Amino acid sequence: MRVMQRLGFFGYGFADVEVYARQGKKEQALNALRQAIDDGWRVSWWTQAERSPHTESLRDNPEFKAMMDEIRSDMATQLKHVREIEAHYGAAGTAE
Repeated sequence: MRVMQRLGFFGYGFADVEVYARQGKKEQALNALRQAIDDGWRVSWWTQAERSPHTESLRDNPEFKAMMDEIRSDMATQLKHVREIEAHYGAAGTAE
């Protein structure tokens, strides 16, 4: 992962968080999660972060919960913007 980028098709995304969590390095896992969020990581967050067996040790952590709420809020805002664009331009992307 040291030579890979976090985001993109070939990025490691959230893997560092899962590795640290599995190793019992909760503080490092939370720091890596903070960095992933700040970098814009959102792909499969609902399955990787909240449902993955690799993050089980973090699920009751208030900081982890707060970061998951932050992503949820961001995704809801993004959806709202998509709906506004669709309402203005229609599903085909052209002004109606």
